[in-house]
Amino acid sequence: MKNYEKSLETIDYANGVTARDSGAFVLISGVVGCCVNDIAASTTGPVMVQGRFVDCAKTTGEAWAQGEVVYWKDSTSKFTTTASGNTLAGRASAAALSAATTGSVALGLN
Repeated sequence: MKNYEKSLETIDYANGVTARDSGAFVLISGVVGCCVNDIAASTTGPVMVQGRFVDCAKTTGEAWAQGEVVYWKDSTSKFTTTASGNTLAGRASAAALSAATTGSVALGLN
């Protein structure tokens, strides 16, 4: 295709004043993404907005069913099943117990 540029699994993220570690999740204008590399403050780096991610911080006290819709809670930097005040992120790619502190998330499967 002459008008195809690239797959949108990864987009460029213009980072603010806080350095981001590889594997950190960020919110970009209503889209949740995961930093591919360390991104220094005030620089641009790649962020994955589609894919399956494991060992993602989740809100304890919530059991996740596989395929359940999950949201990003930016104030705690954790995934949650609570929609109110949070950003749609994707789906739980595996079940997680309520006592678990991490879960698996498939970004972009809204």
